[in-house]
Amino acid sequence: MRIGLVPGSFKPYHAGHDGLVAIASRENDTVKLFVSLGDRIKPGEFPLYGKNMREIWEKYLEKAVESAYPNVEVVYAVKAPVSHVYDELKAGDFSEDEYTIYSDEEDILKYTDASLEKTAPNLFMKDLIALRGVKRAETVDISGTYMRELLAAKKVKEFSRLLPAHSRKYAQEILDILNRQVEPVVSAGRAKRQKRPMGESLLRSYVREILR
Repeated sequence: MRIGLVPGSFKPYHAGHDGLVAIASRENDTVKLFVSLGDRIKPGEFPLYGKNMREIWEKYLEKAVESAYPNVEVVYAVKAPVSHVYDELKAGDFSEDEYTIYSDEEDILKYTDASLEKTAPNLFMKDLIALRGVKRAETVDISGTYMRELLAAKKVKEFSRLLPAHSRKYAQEILDILNRQVEPVVSAGRAKRQKRPMGESLLRSYVREILR
């Protein structure tokens, strides 16, 4: 069996990403699409929260992708998506399946011979692991950075146009969820640590007022 592995952050999932999945779908019997659930928050960029992205995937994208490409399975990555790729190779090390990892031309270089041989020595020795660096010219020449710039500039029409064709009908719903703010989660222990200094400061101020 030919198995395609497609890991990514996909924040947000755009037509270029979908083109990569389409290629993997055509070239393999089955494909696993590993989707990151982490936040992407960087200074000067539109913040994208994993919680919001998961909602988008579960409500709209998962069904649309798996309907467009019936041999593709969406897998939510609880770890880094690349880690799931290595886990998949390790699990299939003693099989006769052929694995192909898909990414762009730069990210595919992260998969070194040394790391692949260490993870799945039997597959590696039998030459059953292939790397497929896909050029943007093979899909749609667009970057996640540009999509986030469109979000920040509120260019709704352009953003919607660059979504995958199969999910453009959900463009407004996707935009609404992406624009939803997420409150940071603070653990009970951390909350106590944050409150304690403030209480001590107020107490010292109170004592100074009494002693004046």
